[in-house]
Amino acid sequence: MSWLGPVTADVLCLASYSASRWRESALIKELAGHEPLRVVFRDNGFVSDAVKINVEQIFRQLSPVTEVKSL
Repeated sequence: MSWLGPVTADVLCLASYSASRWRESALIKELAGHEPLRVVFRDNGFVSDAVKINVEQIFRQLSPVTEVKSL
């Protein structure tokens, strides 16, 4: 289960409660489509390094101005 919604006109918040975590490329593509300036992920929220790399690549393709960070 995930929630994607505006906090203010300039801030978008995504909270994911899904056990599958960041495997859902449709959700990542939807987020990238908003072209945020910055996205921050929890590092252990990725099921593998390959998934993390794929998420970074999706942002590079769909929203190249977005700064992608993992904490």
